[in-house]
Amino acid sequence: WETARRELQEETNWNPGVHSSDYKEPSSEGLFVDVEYTSPRSHQTRTIRVYPFTVNVPESFDVSLKGTEHDQFKWVTVKQLDELDDQGHTVPLLAQAFHHATAGRYHPNVTDAERAWASDQQNGASTMSRRALELIREGKGDPSRMRMLRPSMVTIVNSMNSVNDILSRQPQQSPSSADATAAVAEQVLKSLDAEAQRTIDYAVDELLNLYRERKMPLKVCTFSRSSTLVSILMRLLEESPESLQLPVLCSRSIPGAEGEAMARDLNDGVSSSVGKVAVCVEDDRMNELLHSENSVVDVVLIGADCVLEDESAVINKVGSTALTSLVSSSKGQDTSRCQVFCCTDRFKWWQDKFPPPLEKDLFELVPIPNHIDRLLVPPPQAEVEKANS
Repeated sequence: WETARRELQEETNWNPGVHSSDYKEPSSEGLFVDVEYTSPRSHQTRTIRVYPFTVNVPESFDVSLKGTEHDQFKWVTVKQLDELDDQGHTVPLLAQAFHHATAGRYHPNVTDAERAWASDQQNGASTMSRRALELIREGKGDPSRMRMLRPSMVTIVNSMNSVNDILSRQPQQSPSSADATAAVAEQVLKSLDAEAQRTIDYAVDELLNLYRERKMPLKVCTFSRSSTLVSILMRLLEESPESLQLPVLCSRSIPGAEGEAMARDLNDGVSSSVGKVAVCVEDDRMNELLHSENSVVDVVLIGADCVLEDESAVINKVGSTALTSLVSSSKGQDTSRCQVFCCTDRFKWWQDKFPPPLEKDLFELVPIPNHIDRLLVPPPQAEVEKANS
């Protein structure tokens, strides 16, 4: 964003953050766009990665150009931009960059089914990814559009990219193109499920190891809502119920209150004769429990919507940083007092040096050092296969 802001300062008289304190940050940012560029001199082709942003300019501000890079500009509507791009009168993929920067809000081809899917702010990334692949399999979704609608949930981006990559390597289809797309979506869905299962197996083993080490049931609390965490806790309840001290505490996770759904998911997954295995706890009360010198919580479990390439941070629901920071500060010298485990899978690995765009008021970066004790993620499948060969 600082680079984009500098460009605005160099080429126009509009300076976000100076002319108005409301514009210190971009109005919106979006998933990067890879543009193939062929040099007219060397005729060599290279890929330029473009990171798109938008800024809001008040109607009262008289924008003018400066410098020598441009000699004129004009305001256009979104429809005009799409038409100019289709006619080749813009730099390559300018309209796509705009639609990425605005998360498809003005994209004319986004369907009602895709918008309904994207509006879900209760479910986690794994569930959202599965549903996206199911929509593509049913012919109701397009991977290129769906990845731009929820760019912070990297498992969606990666699974949509997988569909496009596999399709691009296949021979051109004619009447059966819809069938081919459905088959590829099913293939990626199976890979997604297999990776999720590896994560569940790995996390269950690690939690059981901690239980055996401590020789007493684990008191667990969760934050936000995650189908992966539900599956992990249900496995423990089925295979080793003595390992958990019930009920599991689910932080309400305001403002979305996903913790209510998390507790409901856990309670719905067991027989009524068992009773409640989880309760929803107000965030303030959870903070008190975690900060207390006599805290009974052994493990805080969180999921992740993304793991940065260098493993320096994860992206998760707003509030995760404050919660994990509280646990860290309350430990003092006793680093084993309460552990924060982040359970995630390799579909959530981000493959770029810059973090993905964060959907405002929904997600935040959570540093791993001093916040997360362990990433519970299985080693890459290729490494497992090599070790077993």
